[in-house]
Amino acid sequence: MKDRKYLFPCIPATQSFSLGHLRYGFVGHPESNQTSIELAGLLKEFTINCKDYGKYTTLIIFFETPRNLITNSTVEDFELLFWNQLSNLNKLDEKDLPIHIPQNPSEHEWEYCFPVFMENNILCIVLPQNMKKEKVDISLI
Repeated sequence: MKDRKYLFPCIPATQSFSLGHLRYGFVGHPESNQTSIELAGLLKEFTINCKDYGKYTTLIIFFETPRNLITNSTVEDFELLFWNQLSNLNKLDEKDLPIHIPQNPSEHEWEYCFPVFMENNILCIVLPQNMKKEKVDISLI
């Protein structure tokens, strides 16, 4: 993040890092439904307190990922795990999406927000450096 030659990630994330506004959470195995419950709890706690952490606060979640899952899975497998976690979070959310957000993720105005009051925030996955040559992310806006 401090590399001036390779400008990654985005400017707000770099500022968050420099200002000490990054927050970290640790949850269980990405294939576990219990992990979705843990993740929901972390997201709720973060949304309650995030404004106290600083303007550029970012929450980074680490999943317990066994070596065999890492070595035997494709990017598509991890994308499916990610979507499964989002689907589970959606079931755990206490509120419905606002009416102006489409239900279909393929619609251009769709965005993912959990809890619902986190609307207009971005969730993304960034591949580990050893799995990529360039910046790659899957953003849900």
